[in-house]
Amino acid sequence: MKRFFRTFIDYEREERWINTQSLNGLHLKRALPFYYLYDEGEPGEFIYRVVFLPKEREEYLEFLASTGVEIVCKYYKWAYVRKKSADGPFELYSDHTSKIFYYNRIILLYLSLFIYNLICAISNISIFLTSKGESLKNLNGWTGLLSLLVVILLLSPLVKTFYKMNALQKEQGVFYD
Repeated sequence: MKRFFRTFIDYEREERWINTQSLNGLHLKRALPFYYLYDEGEPGEFIYRVVFLPKEREEYLEFLASTGVEIVCKYYKWAYVRKKSADGPFELYSDHTSKIFYYNRIILLYLSLFIYNLICAISNISIFLTSKGESLKNLNGWTGLLSLLVVILLLSPLVKTFYKMNALQKEQGVFYD
């Protein structure tokens, strides 16, 4: 068993890293925020996908399991699934419409986190700049900077996912709000 401590904001980047580990003979056993546990096995035996689960989580996971997909682990609204490489390519969303809806859900998640952290950053930095000599002033400053860092980190995957969804919509000639 091998343990890794890493953090990802972009789920596609995380998925690429997990698949690279699979090519090196490490197969995901457990994933938590900042923590990954792998078993050793055959290099490239599995292809992994990181899935943002819909509201009907259990039904969706049952559906995936019925198609031969193995549910490795899940936490919060994310699941880590895999399929044997010998079974061929592994795509969860094979048509444009389902990909567009999936990207739309991801964008809503990133956007809500982006807005929440932006509000936290602005309010905490404002308190830091306007208060004088109070003991919590530095805490507000650091919290504001941390929230601002999260905003900056979320910007890249948010914009990238938005462009992917927009390109699919243009290809299909479908536009959603």
